[in-house]
Amino acid sequence: MTDEDFRYWKQWIERHIKRYDEMSRTMFIAGFFDGMPKETVFTTAQVSEILALRRPEKEKRATQSPARREAHQ
Repeated sequence: MTDEDFRYWKQWIERHIKRYDEMSRTMFIAGFFDGMPKETVFTTAQVSEILALRRPEKEKRATQSPARREAHQ
C-alpha cells in the first residue's frame, strides 16, 4: 500500500473509532483488515500504526510515564 493510500485509510479509521472503547476499536480494526482486498499488502510499520489506534490513551501514557523517561536517559 502506498504511503498516500495508507494515510487516507489510517485517517478514515481514526475518524470512525474516536468514540469507541478499546474492544470496539479492536473489532473495527480487525474488520477493516478482513474487509480489504486479499491482494492488499501492508508494511509491518503500517500494520503497527493501525494496531496502535486500538489504545491511543494507553500508548500516550506509557511514553509519558516517569519510569519510561528515566530508562531512556
